[in-house]
Amino acid sequence: MKLWERNLYSLWFGRFIAIAGLTMVMPFLPLYIRELGITGREAIKLWSGFIYAAPFMISVFMQPLWGIMGDRYGRKPMVVRGMLGLAAAFFLMGFSHTVFQLLVFRFFQGVFSGFAAPSLALQASCTPEDRMGQALGTLQSAQVTGFIVGPLLGGLLSHLMGYRPIFFWTGACCLTGALIVVGFVREEFIKKGEKKGSRLRQNLLDVYRSANLRTMLVLLIMVQVSIQIVTPFLSLYVEYLKVSPDRVGLMTGLVFGITGVTNALTTPFWGKRADRVGYRKILRY
Repeated sequence: MKLWERNLYSLWFGRFIAIAGLTMVMPFLPLYIRELGITGREAIKLWSGFIYAAPFMISVFMQPLWGIMGDRYGRKPMVVRGMLGLAAAFFLMGFSHTVFQLLVFRFFQGVFSGFAAPSLALQASCTPEDRMGQALGTLQSAQVTGFIVGPLLGGLLSHLMGYRPIFFWTGACCLTGALIVVGFVREEFIKKGEKKGSRLRQNLLDVYRSANLRTMLVLLIMVQVSIQIVTPFLSLYVEYLKVSPDRVGLMTGLVFGITGVTNALTTPFWGKRADRVGYRKILRY
């Protein structure tokens, strides 16, 4: 088996397990916040927004720094760092007794998390150019597959044992993903000399000066906002639709999971098609 294929399979399973773990718990944060003593629908919605956004408030500053570290020391250590950071953060969240503790641990998550980008960079660094679209499309399918399995499994587990144990399951999944990467992914990393363009300030200037990069950045922000804006409150909306209280977690998991089915089936197809017709046409679709 070629190196790029071995890395692809290993990264796929590592990403899938870690993302499935993450999405086991995320749909149910509002319900967990209620268990921590926050009452009143408006208060729960407010805290849900804060707690959901907390790691992103930190990671927006940390991710460029981790990217520079990846350029200096390799992408594989950054993937492992991200998964281990998530494992530690979610184990701590499972021990939270107040909503303030949960908020602090979410900030901690933002400092060390982030394995998606370095895993893509790692795969790209070892994949032949004519197989790049297929490889990266397949690797991305691990994310959408995790988004299917995670909420469904999380909904079932919440129905059987409540919300707190799911945080420990999530931590275990992220730890398992890290061990897979450590054991099976091989990176032939050659440290290069310092480059002016590798500095964070220079990277930001490159984005600012490139019309294509500016456009892509704006589009990515718009897409992420449209996806994430309802996520913190979906379980509350399911509850609002008069679902039986003992089935809210299960139904929320089904609602989250079902939307990823077509993505998981079609992502490799679009990757192969991009290799044939070009990435610009695929983005237009």
